[in-house]
Amino acid sequence: MARIAILGAGMMGSALCMPLLDRGHELRLVGTVLDTEIITALKTGADHPSLRLPLPDAITPFQATELSDALRGIDAVALALVVGDKGFRADGNGVQEVEPRMLERAINQVDGVELRTVTRGHPLFGPACSLIRAEALVRIDCEPPLPCGLIVIGQRAALSLDARHGSELLMFLGHSLAAIIRRWLIDPKLS
Repeated sequence: MARIAILGAGMMGSALCMPLLDRGHELRLVGTVLDTEIITALKTGADHPSLRLPLPDAITPFQATELSDALRGIDAVALALVVGDKGFRADGNGVQEVEPRMLERAINQVDGVELRTVTRGHPLFGPACSLIRAEALVRIDCEPPLPCGLIVIGQRAALSLDARHGSELLMFLGHSLAAIIRRWLIDPKLS
């Protein structure tokens, strides 16, 4: 069982929780600043305002202001982007610059989503890479000159992973992040 935080408590973020919950994972649903009403309702035991359904008690809701509490105990997550001629890696410890060619090689090796068991996690996990035994690498594609990148998700438990274990949801996550980046950088007024 992994501890997983889903960022965004709208219809998609909440829906992503269900198959993960069915697999026995511990779930934390973190609202954005736009999800305050949703999280408030869920914390009082009310139905999800958009879905008009109750969420299982096993999903713990967190406001955006409680992000650090929600991420406490999560095994590992990192986001890496190539922006122009620079590479960046962001995780719970902040943002670090990384060699852009190394990052571009890693991005080019992933065709959508790669799920695998490992003896040591991808270097993008930084100091946590020695703890990782199963990882998902999700490609984030944007058209140049917009950033491209990877989100890497890891856990300490070694599991046998295959294409049936959520690769479509992870692919959707990659496409969604690319759309968010595109919208944010092309027309920030719409964000």
